Amino acid sequence: MTKNIVRCIDCHVAFKEDGDYKLLALETSRDKKIYPNIWQCVTGKINANEKPDEAAIRELEEETGIKSETMYVIDEVSFYYEAAYDRMNIIPIFGVLASSKKIRLSDEHQSYRWIKYNEISNTFLWNKQKDGAVSFYNMLTEEKEKLNFCKVKY
Repeated sequence: MTKNIVRCIDCHVAFKEDGDYKLLALETSRDKKIYPNIWQCVTGKINANEKPDEAAIRELEEETGIKSETMYVIDEVSFYYEAAYDRMNIIPIFGVLASSKKIRLSDEHQSYRWIKYNEISNTFLWNKQKDGAVSFYNMLTEEKEKLNFCKVKY
């Protein structure tokens, strides 16, 4: 029977500039064995005895150098099926407001850029990451009442 497992996180990062939000896109390293040269949000595995929000905070700092100041649970869930393991991966999605555009890339990524809302669909490869980015942007701009309900307290 197929297993359902929560073992990874996605985390979108937003920065407000000139009255609008831009989202961080990271390009994976060309040397990466899995998914080289693609644009994505912060992603990562959840360690043993770690909660998804704790993994998001850790991965955010490891991949970008950003220390999370304000984190939200985005009301989207990413998922995909891994045939080799007969498992369904369920991925909680988080959003972070950054106070600076300054990024320190890890060796997992070769470049980054801050993208506008209208660039989301042509930047991120995975549809669920596109959906998460759109949902986070909408929470920040049109659905602000959700922010208080979805704020992660740590």
